[in-house]
Amino acid sequence: MATSRTGTALHKRMRARAVTAAQTAGQTNCPLCGRWIDWNTHGSKSSPEADEIIPYAETQQTSTDLTNWRIICRHCNQQRGGKLAHKTRTTTTLRTSRDW
Repeated sequence: MATSRTGTALHKRMRARAVTAAQTAGQTNCPLCGRWIDWNTHGSKSSPEADEIIPYAETQQTSTDLTNWRIICRHCNQQRGGKLAHKTRTTTTLRTSRDW
């Protein structure tokens, strides 16, 4: 079974570094929408999430440059997520018995 990209040791390490940097800098709001970041929750719209500014979908590798990482709210991260990947995916037309 394949591990997700966000489950890799490199991604976890970079996420932790981005969180530490944002908290050390006193970040309290999402830089994209201004929503208050709730550092004590997980899974809500205001939860902090690590974001690669130049996305993985574009580079096909996890960035090791901390300046390419930021913390944004979950809501914004879900809005941004995988946009380029969706555009590059190919669709497969399923054959039905009518095609046989």
